[in-house]
Formats: sequence, C-alpha cells, structure tokens
Amino acid sequence: MPELKSFADVLTDLERLLAASEANSELLPGIETAKVPLEEVLAEMRSFSVQRDTLNADKQVLSAGLQESMQRGRDRASEFRGFVRSHLGMRSEKLVEFRIPVRRLGVSGKRGGSEGAQAARAAKLLAKKAKDAPPAEPALLPAGEGSANGPE
Repeated sequence: MPELKSFADVLTDLERLLAASEANSELLPGIETAKVPLEEVLAEMRSFSVQRDTLNADKQVLSAGLQESMQRGRDRASEFRGFVRSHLGMRSEKLVEFRIPVRRLGVSGKRGGSEGAQAARAAKLLAKKAKDAPPAEPALLPAGEGSANGPE
C-alpha cells in the first residue's frame, strides 16, 4: 500500500480502519484495546485540524487589520509631512530628514536654467526641425548663369 501523505488520506484511512474493526469485532477478539490508539490519534488529528482552521481564520482577520493599520499609517505620515512642509517651507534642506524632497532652484535662480543650457536646447530644437523638414528645391537659374554644369 502506498504511503499516505496528505491529511485527508490519513484521516480517511484511520476512519476506514475503525469502521472495519466495528464491522468485524466478533472475528477479532481483543480488537477493542487494539483500536484505542487509532481513536486517540484520530481525535488528536481532528483537534489539530480545528485549531489550524481557527488560526487560519484569525490570521485572515489579523492580516486585514494589519492592512488597514498600514493604510492609516501611510495617511498619517503624509499628513505629518504636510505639517512639516508647511512649517519649514518647500526649499528647506531640513526636509530631507523627514524624507521629503526639497524643491531646489537651478544654478541661475531661474526655472529655465543657465543661458548656455537654454542656447543648447534651442540649437537642438532647430536641428530637429531641420531634420524633419523636406529638402529644399534648388533655385532655377537661367542657362549659363552660375550653373556648375553649364559652360562658362
């Protein structure tokens, strides 16, 4: 007989053994004392199963409570950081201690950045526009006037 590994298989096997012992008690003298250990183990398994089910239900309740508590914690932390930000200002370096990002100004103090950076962005934009534009048509000149292929 293969080894029984699952809870259900072992439980079923014990129940069937006890049922068979009840059905054949007149054929097996002394079976009553031999089946006591089976009954004890069966009762123990059922008790552990009930406890496990109760603990699983408790775990689910506790997990839901923990999730709600974590959400409240995130909400309170956000409110607290808002309080700190309102008292210290958006640009205080002390905000870093509270894990709040500091709004810093650029090097020149303007939002756009330095003039060199602005010029580089403008040149990049012009290059992109020139790349996307269709090629220019060559100008038509009368024959013999400035033509590279014509006679001079």
